[in-house]
Amino acid sequence: MGLTRRVRLRCQHYAAACRVVSCTDLLATLPLRYARIANEPYANRLLSLPFKVPTLELHLYWHAGGENDGANRWLREQLLAVISALGGGAGELAQD
Repeated sequence: MGLTRRVRLRCQHYAAACRVVSCTDLLATLPLRYARIANEPYANRLLSLPFKVPTLELHLYWHAGGENDGANRWLREQLLAVISALGGGAGELAQD
């Protein structure tokens, strides 16, 4: 499209980015599901991007010491079930 962008600020949390957008002339790009949640306290407009973007990859990481921990495994399984239910196509539960 011949366009460029100027990144003026990076935020570690989507909620912080939404707050910045609410009180400046800046904009933010973030996944729609996060945008809907993080923008609840603000009146920011949510607009679709005018171009396709790659699918967001999600990864689970855990320390090798937690591999056989029952609570750790249970939490990982719950996260994968939620991601799968949302249409995220959760992959295999494996340590990388």
